[in-house]
Amino acid sequence: MKKLMIGIMCALLLSSAVFVRAQEQTPADNATARQPAIERAQEKADADARRAREEAALKEAEILSQQGQLEDEIKKLEAVKKEKDAAVAALRTRCEQNEKTVEDLKKRSEEQKNEADEVAGSVRGIAQDLGIAISQSMVSGESPGRKKILEPLVSQTEFPALELIRQMGDLLFDEITRNGKISRSTVK
Repeated sequence: MKKLMIGIMCALLLSSAVFVRAQEQTPADNATARQPAIERAQEKADADARRAREEAALKEAEILSQQGQLEDEIKKLEAVKKEKDAAVAALRTRCEQNEKTVEDLKKRSEEQKNEADEVAGSVRGIAQDLGIAISQSMVSGESPGRKKILEPLVSQTEFPALELIRQMGDLLFDEITRNGKISRSTVK
């Protein structure tokens, strides 16, 4: 503890000696001593300000350069977006046209199906009528089995094959031709 007290006392004596020495200097000496320090500080401040302005100018030039690059990139992206928007609009238009075409084709297909059903119904009706006529025909005995040609047409639920329709027409004309002839036959 004594050593600490001695250390504190020495420090106080040293600081008071420095203070007294500073007081002994004349104010003119102090002003002269301060002058170069102020000038050096001013020069340093001026140099720091000059350096800061140069750095600011470089940063500003860099920022302006980057800004120009970014603006160019934005213009490119806007052009790409405009192209994509045009392509999307064209695809939408095409899609709408395709949907309309599909609807038209569905209507047309339905109409054709209805027409085909009508034709198939007519063919089926004619085949039934022809079958009855052949069953009651006087000449059926001369050519048995002619009515079998009509069976697929009468029982079919789908559109009949054109070959069957042709065979039915041939059978009809054969019946007309046979009924138009007069012949004698002996029945046993």
